[in-house]
Amino acid sequence: MALDFAKRTKTMITNILLKIDPPESADVELLLKGLTKTLAFEREAAATFEVNAARQAVLSEGQLNENSADSMLMDDDGNVVDPNSSAGIQLKYKRLGERNARKEKVEQMEEEQKEMEQKGLKTIDVKFRGYISRSFDAYMIAYVKKERQNMDNMLDEVMAEDGSTDDQSGLPVLSSSVNLFGYIKQSVKRCTGYSTGQTFYNLQKEYQDVLTRYSNLLINKLPKPLNDSSSSNNNGENNNVAAHANYKLDDGEDVLRMACLIVNTSEYCAETSPQLADMVREKIDEAFKDHINMDAIEDSFYDVINISIRVLASGLEQRLLKHLDIMTKMPWDTWTDVGDQSQYIGLIHQTCLDVVPLLKKLLSETYFRSFCDSFISSFLPQ
Repeated sequence: MALDFAKRTKTMITNILLKIDPPESADVELLLKGLTKTLAFEREAAATFEVNAARQAVLSEGQLNENSADSMLMDDDGNVVDPNSSAGIQLKYKRLGERNARKEKVEQMEEEQKEMEQKGLKTIDVKFRGYISRSFDAYMIAYVKKERQNMDNMLDEVMAEDGSTDDQSGLPVLSSSVNLFGYIKQSVKRCTGYSTGQTFYNLQKEYQDVLTRYSNLLINKLPKPLNDSSSSNNNGENNNVAAHANYKLDDGEDVLRMACLIVNTSEYCAETSPQLADMVREKIDEAFKDHINMDAIEDSFYDVINISIRVLASGLEQRLLKHLDIMTKMPWDTWTDVGDQSQYIGLIHQTCLDVVPLLKKLLSETYFRSFCDSFISSFLPQ
C-alpha cells in the first residue's frame, strides 16, 4: 500500500514539474518546500518499511543529536527553526520522542525479519529513498542558479571594498574572503539537506567558478603594470606576465596596505580551498567523489600572491629609482664637498623606512621574506 502510494505520488509530482519550462525558471522556494516534504516522507517510509534504513536512521539521528549545535533544524514544513528558541527546543524534544519510538520499531522489525527467515519466507526488498525525490533533480538547476546569484552579489561588492578586515591566524585579511567561504559552508549544509548527487556536484562547480572570479577580482584591486596593454589579468598566461612586470605605487600607505591584505587574503583562500574540497568529497555521493578537484583554485590564489609580492617589490624599487636618478646626475668629477652622507642616501633610507617596517608588520614571515628576496634581486642590479 505504501509503495503504491509512492508510485502515485511520483506520477503526480512528475506531471506537475513537467509544466515548468524551462526547468531553471522554477520557483525555488516552492520547489525546496516540495522537495523537503518529499524527502521527509521517504525517510519516514524507509524507517517504517526497510529494516536496514530504519536501523541507519536511528543511528544517524543519534549522531545528529550529539552535534545539534552545528546542525540546521527544520520543521515538518521545511522551515528553518532556531534550535535555541522555544519552538526549536520543543521540536527537538518531539523529535527525540519520535526517535525513541523508531528505535523500538526497529527492534520489532528485526525480530519479525528473524522469524520470517526461520520460516523460510522471503522479505520484500523495497527502496523508498530517492524513489520520488529523484523527480526533482532536473529542476534543481533553479536552486543552483539561485545560490550562484547570491554568491555573485557578494562578489559585486568586492571591488568597492575599502579594506575592512577580519583576523585569520593573527593576520588581517579582507572580510569578503571570510564572508564568501562562510556563505559557501552554509550553502554546502543547505544543499546536502536536499541532494548529495548531481545537484550538489553542479553546485560545487559553481563554488569553483566563483572562487576563480574572486581571485581575479583581487588582482584587479592591485595597481596595473607599467606599459600594461591588456584590459585584465584573467588567465594563467597573463598572471605569469603580471608576476614579472614593473609597477608604480602611489605615495602613502593605502596601496601598500591593500597589497599586503591581498597577499594574506590569498594565502587564507589557498589554504581553505583544499578544506572545502575535502568537505565536498566527504558529503557527495560515491559516484562523484573522484571528480572533485580544486587544485586549480588553490593555484590561482598562489598566482595572486606572486603578483602582489611583485607589486610591493617593484613598487618600492620605482620609488627608489628617482633617488638613484639624483645620484647619477651629481657632478662627481667636480664634487668637493665632504660630508657624512649624501642627500640621495638619506632619501633612499627614509623611503625604505616608510615601506619595509609596515610590510613586516602586515605580512607573514614567509611572505615578508619573499618580498625581501624579490626586491633585492631586482634592485641591486640597478
